[in-house]
Formats: sequence, structure tokens, C-alpha cells
Amino acid sequence: GAIGSIHDNESISIYVDNAPMVTEGGDLVFDVGRTIAHETDPTTVELTLLYSENLEASDFATNPGTTQLVTIPATQTETQLTLESALDLLDEDNETLLVQITRINGDIVTGGDAATGTIEDDDTTEVTITDAPTITEAGTLIFNVALSLEADRAIPVSMDVSYSEYLTTSDFQVYPGADEELIVPMGSQLANLLIGTVDDNLSEGTEVLTLQVAEVDGVTISSGDT
Repeated sequence: GAIGSIHDNESISIYVDNAPMVTEGGDLVFDVGRTIAHETDPTTVELTLLYSENLEASDFATNPGTTQLVTIPATQTETQLTLESALDLLDEDNETLLVQITRINGDIVTGGDAATGTIEDDDTTEVTITDAPTITEAGTLIFNVALSLEADRAIPVSMDVSYSEYLTTSDFQVYPGADEELIVPMGSQLANLLIGTVDDNLSEGTEVLTLQVAEVDGVTISSGDT
């Protein structure tokens, strides 16, 4: 008898697609697939996870670790890697996760396909400034500048300065000028602006210094901002 063999000439690629952007609490969903289905054998794909600078395992409902395994069933071309993000109360930049194929059916892959998923922050910080307690001359005016939420970055707060009728340059240890800037440190919700005054030995009316928060990038200014 005679035998005729037909050799398969189809090449298969394994890929991963970018996940659509989600807000905190949503699922990052990466499509992982093969260009051609296999009739009998599933395909196991290992993906390595690389976190952006401000992304941590705690930003997910379940710690995803550094690798994830998914299996593309036989006769099918696609499966999904789903990672649930966690809600937090931190004003932060958007976070990005990169996933890259590093093993297929246990074999190491060099230069495997990669994809990204972005978690959009849904927290907004409000900034307020409260009145400084009344002081006598030579005392220090202490203004509290507060954020409603912690931020994962330092928040610079610019303030416009205005003066009552009796205030002059000589009333201050260091003249504040027309504006002041204060930085609320990363991870903090409060900073104090200190303005030292001097005793001028003059009989005069009560002097009032007014600070008003100007526009702050990425931060909502409360209505009680003076």
C-alpha cells in the first residue's frame, strides 16, 4: 500500500491585547489568544506583571503577584486575564500595569507580546485654608492649609496675599509679598504657613492679612479658601 501525508503548515502566534481603561474598583481585562485554534491541545500562557511606579499589589482586590497563568482551551482561540482593582481614598496619578508573555506551555519566551492596562483615579482632593488665630505684634500668624484626602505626590498650594490699610513691609520679619506658596508633603493632609510679625511700637488699628488660595493643578479649591 501507499501512504500520503499532509503536513500542517500553519504558524501560530500567541498574543495579549491592551486592557480598556477602568476606574478604581473596575476590572482590568486582557485578551490572551492564539491566532489559530488547536483541535486537541490547550495552550498555557504565563504572563509577567510589571507595575508602574505608583502601582502596588494593594491596588488590587487580590494580590496578583508578579506572574499570572491563563489557559486557552483546545478548539478555542482566546481567553482572558481579569484583575480586579481596589477602591482607595488616595488622590493619585493614574496607574499602569504592563503584562508580557514570558512562557508558553512551560517554555521560556524571549520578547513575548506585551500589553498595558490603566487604572484611572476617581478621588479628588479639596484644599482649604483656615483663619490664623489672632496674635499680638511680634507673634507668628499660623495658617493651616488642609487637603481632604492624602495624595501620592506633594501638592504645591499658591496663595494670593492682600493687606489691610495699616499693614506695611515693616510689620513682618519677612515681607510675604503679593503671593505665597506652600507645599503639602506627599502622604500628608496638613501643612502650616508661618508668617512672623514684629513689634513696631506704633499705636495703630488692627491689621489684617488675607490669604486666598489660587488655582492648584489637579486639586479642587473649597469655597472656604480664604
